[in-house]
Amino acid sequence: MTRTKTLTTLLAMVMLASVIGTYSIVDAQDDEPRATRRTQRVEPGTVERQERIRRERENTRRREREEQLERDQDERRRHEDPDRREPRHDREPFRPEHIDQFRRMMEMVERTHHTCFNPEMAAMIAIAGLKDEVPRPIENLIGDLEETLTKTKTLGLRNSLRMILRDLYRQRGENDKVLRHLHEMLGENDKALQNEPRPRPE
Repeated sequence: MTRTKTLTTLLAMVMLASVIGTYSIVDAQDDEPRATRRTQRVEPGTVERQERIRRERENTRRREREEQLERDQDERRRHEDPDRREPRHDREPFRPEHIDQFRRMMEMVERTHHTCFNPEMAAMIAIAGLKDEVPRPIENLIGDLEETLTKTKTLGLRNSLRMILRDLYRQRGENDKVLRHLHEMLGENDKALQNEPRPRPE
């Protein structure tokens, strides 16, 4: 019984093969000779070029990440310390003309210091300013200078005020006042000279 089943099975397989034909279940390309298979042709240097492009892209992405990280750190430090100085490249570069500006500024400071700490010079500048700094009618100017003369005690400053008043009265043709100021200036200076200590005779 078993032999009969086996023979029947073999007969069925032979008949099936005769009907559908004999085909390999393997890919037909595998049955071809290896020499006849189609292969993909690679241009010389293609692999190296692709590898170089890949490395360049990786380097670019790495630099971008590092720059972004540095910007984030600077921004964080600025928020933590608002008074932190900016990097040198963010400030205006030093130029030769800055030296000239600094020298002129120092000269101005020295002149101002010399003037402000020299009472006589500062007082003379103030008297000249009373005359020229603010435009005003001549009668107002004369009245201001006459009042200032009554309050001033230093002889040199009184002489300066009288000389300005002399010129103003001369412009107005008031010669009697011109002469009055000249006489008073002469008397004050003569008195000062007489009060000066004289050297003892040998």
